[in-house]
Amino acid sequence: MKITSDDEFISLDGSRYRGEMMIHSRPGGLLVVNELPMEVYLVGLINAEAHSTWPVESLRAQAAAARSYALYRASESEPRAFDVRATVADQVYHGSSLEDRASYEAVHSTRGEILLYRGEPIKAFYHSTCGGMTASAREVWGADLPYLKSLECRWCVESPRYFWKYATSGKHIGEALARHGHDVGKVKSIKILDKTPSRRNK
Repeated sequence: MKITSDDEFISLDGSRYRGEMMIHSRPGGLLVVNELPMEVYLVGLINAEAHSTWPVESLRAQAAAARSYALYRASESEPRAFDVRATVADQVYHGSSLEDRASYEAVHSTRGEILLYRGEPIKAFYHSTCGGMTASAREVWGADLPYLKSLECRWCVESPRYFWKYATSGKHIGEALARHGHDVGKVKSIKILDKTPSRRNK
């Protein structure tokens, strides 16, 4: 089912969206897909993945990366009713609620600009914080992507997510291991024995 509006926007769950809404029946519920032109989609995406107060060139880079990623996903042969998910599983998108002049200018000043490898859009992954060094595609997924190499980064040290903590108990860890066939009894301590090439704990 297609939903359109005589107004500029369609409202859904308190958010406004441009374009059209396609409603698909799925077991256990409905799948709602917002269909709209790429450049319109990107204007709504910029402030969900970046922030319009950042330097203009960083917003332009975000627009080119997001456009490239969306085109890559749209070109995949996997049959589905949508091209990209509106969450961190692909790219965060909240409709038109975060549009502003900076996001509009970042998108339109880079209109049509994409990142290519051998003439095809790249799988342009991006993130807020790498912890000082990115991981290569081989390290993360076990397969090489020549344009996704491990690189040192001195910029994200300013990110509030550069250092993080997670607290749990030895009992909880022991129970989790036991559920997966590793009954180690009571966990008293944990020791890091090895690190990945990008210095992440194994």
